[in-house]
Amino acid sequence: MKILRLLLILMLISPAFGQEGEKVENPEMKFTTPENNEVWVGKKKISIKVTGIELKEIQSVELFLDGKFLKEFNNPPFALTYDFGNSPKNRVLKAILRDHEGVLLREEIS
Repeated sequence: MKILRLLLILMLISPAFGQEGEKVENPEMKFTTPENNEVWVGKKKISIKVTGIELKEIQSVELFLDGKFLKEFNNPPFALTYDFGNSPKNRVLKAILRDHEGVLLREEIS
């Protein structure tokens, strides 16, 4: 019985057994800039925020514009400046987050 109590105490205080080492259940990814339903002209920062997942679990974040590959990020910050040109067009930005098991999240704005 003493051994079980000791193991329980160790599990509660040790980061190896606590929240720090766990894979989070609800990871999220969203574009912080540009905003959805905004006119994208000229140079704009494209920035993606990832929460709810440890950085070491992220293999890559891939960025696409209108279905064409733009960039792959392997580390934060997940951001770049892109010149959308002078003419407003209907555009679609898509990000795909991959962990070591495959595709985990997809996010799209237009």
